[in-house]
Amino acid sequence: MESDLSKSAAQAATGEPGAAIAPPPRAVWVTGIVLAVVGAAAFAVQMANQSMAGGSHYPWGFYIALFYAAASAGAGLLMVTGIARWAGAIGARDMGVLYAVACALFVVASVLIVVDLGNPAAILLTYASANPASSVFFDAIVLPLCIAFAVAAALFAGKGEAAGRTFALAGIVAGLALLAVEAWLLTTCSGRDAWGVLLGAGPALIQAAALGIAIVVLCGPARRGWRALLAGAALVMTASLVFDVVLNQGEGTVLAAQFAAIAASPLFWAAAVMGLAAVVLLALPAASALVARVAAACVVAAVPLFKLAIFQATQSVVPLAELEAAGAAPFDPMELVVFAGAVGVGTLVYAAALRILAARSTAAANPAAAANAKEVQAS
Repeated sequence: MESDLSKSAAQAATGEPGAAIAPPPRAVWVTGIVLAVVGAAAFAVQMANQSMAGGSHYPWGFYIALFYAAASAGAGLLMVTGIARWAGAIGARDMGVLYAVACALFVVASVLIVVDLGNPAAILLTYASANPASSVFFDAIVLPLCIAFAVAAALFAGKGEAAGRTFALAGIVAGLALLAVEAWLLTTCSGRDAWGVLLGAGPALIQAAALGIAIVVLCGPARRGWRALLAGAALVMTASLVFDVVLNQGEGTVLAAQFAAIAASPLFWAAAVMGLAAVVLLALPAASALVARVAAACVVAAVPLFKLAIFQATQSVVPLAELEAAGAAPFDPMELVVFAGAVGVGTLVYAAALRILAARSTAAANPAAAANAKEVQAS
């Protein structure tokens, strides 16, 4: 049974317009607005109470971990969509939708980095004190450029075969550039050796690819080739992280001690279980589209949990044992609300993009009705 994505690719090859994209339902808009407003209020409370993510009163790293997850997902989606477009596995219609998802992910990442800094004005200092040799400066440049590219690609990648392939190639380059900058940023953090090993360029590329493929499957599970790709990416990602942590933990070096701390994290093993569960589900001979979506959701959840476990176990200013002895909370529940607000903002961005794409696809699928609508508006 063909999926929307496989049908879209076939329609692109034959020149058929394909079915129109459905506009987002009102519930999506309402949900996005409610989440964004509640999240903004929670962030205002955090600012007023000065209970920001960088404090040493709890070993959390929630905002920065999810920032890297959202940025990696967007970069991975740009790369996977671009490669699939050149391979003829994705048509122009679905390219627009996937680029809209990437744009929403980049916006979520941008919101999270602002709240992680603790003050919206802090991001302006990054530009005011520009240092071309700083990875932070390049991060502040490349991420907005990726947002701009995703917007342009969502709107114009469907304007013919040449435009689709051009945007596909540019998307691959943009995704790799963002991953390179994010990996550079992590590997330059003093005393956080585990970040460079587990979240550096190689692991980041694997995690981004797994996220990108998972999002494609979530948007419309394609033929079994996509599921096989997802199973392989999930297996490589999970096995490599588990092997590194288990085989290299100890007390002889700082890196070995950090690996031991990560191995003691329940979040790390919860992510490993999700990654392996995705592989098992995708390997089932009679796996349905719903099962494939569940497996993809497991991968999407596993990557942020892996990153959160790594950050939580290694970035605390105060040793974890001292915090536990003092009765400190293991996390700040308010940050969950702020994260929901970031997701709400991303949802609104995606809904706006999808509405534009839906109007365009409707006009392409029924040009006569579109012409009549223009005449009515003119009169």
